[in-house]
Formats: sequence, C-alpha cells, structure tokens
Amino acid sequence: MSPTWLFAQFFGLISLVILAISFHKKKKSDLLALQTVSNLSSGIQYFLLGALSGGFIHLICVARNFVFRKYKKKIPPLAVDLTLLSILVVTALSFDGLTSLLPMFSISLYTYALAFGDLRKIRIIDIVACFIAIIYNLLVGAYVGIIVSVVEIISAGTALLRFDLTKSSKRARIRK
Repeated sequence: MSPTWLFAQFFGLISLVILAISFHKKKKSDLLALQTVSNLSSGIQYFLLGALSGGFIHLICVARNFVFRKYKKKIPPLAVDLTLLSILVVTALSFDGLTSLLPMFSISLYTYALAFGDLRKIRIIDIVACFIAIIYNLLVGAYVGIIVSVVEIISAGTALLRFDLTKSSKRARIRK
C-alpha cells in the first residue's frame, strides 16, 4: 500500500461522512451544499488513484451543485444540458476503456434526478446510480468509494423511508 493509495482512501472516507449526512437534509439546497464538498473529496480520491474520468466528472459535479443550488424550483434546461455535455466531453477526453463510461452513466443519472426530480426521485435514482458507482470503484481500486456507495444506498434508502414512503402511507391512510 503506497502513501498515495492510503491518501486516496482517506479522501474517500471524508466523502463518505459528508455524503451520508447530506441525504438527511430536508432542503435540496442543503443536500447540494454538502454534496459539493463530498464530490470535491471524491474527485481528489479518483485523481490520486489515476482514475481521471471519475476525477474530472466529480469536479463537474462540484460546479453542477454550485449552479443547481441557486435555483429553488426549476433548474433551467440550459444548465442541465451544459452539465451533461461537460460530462460527455470529459469522458471522451479521459476515455480509458469501458470503465470510463461508468461514472458518466452514474453521474448523468444523478444530474437528471437533481434537475427534474423532487427529493424522493433524487433518492431513488441515487440508489440506482450507486450500484453503477460500486462497479467503477471496484475496478479503479477506490475501496472506500465502494463503502461510500453502500452507505449512500443505505442513507438514501433510510431517508426515502423516513421522509417519503412513510409520508405517502400516512396520506393514503388519511384519504381512506
């Protein structure tokens, strides 16, 4: 284990803690603020591991979160389109085999959810995106990143139950 590898895992751990906290925020702007820091930490982790696609895409996420956070309701389609285009360009420039496509799919899904979904949809799509991220993290050696994704799935799932599904079942009981 090289010091660089250990340092990369440390940044993954920072991302893990911040990300887990983010999903328990009730406001999208608070969720995005914490995820900005988490994405920066993840980007550093991937750069240290030599996983350039993941590193650059997470830097795009930092910019995306900063821009998306400014909009309370609807995010302008141009902001979404530019984000997705940036993800495609970075993936093409840092392409290193099919592995490079995994963060593109994962982050594109999540970007779409942030732009057009409420927190419930964001949590659901994040769970799907995390399964893709697990495969990428395994392939590039971001082992703490795997734990991050698993904790993110658990955290998003818990928040989904806490805020969304219990609220829906309460509303259904009230209507009866």
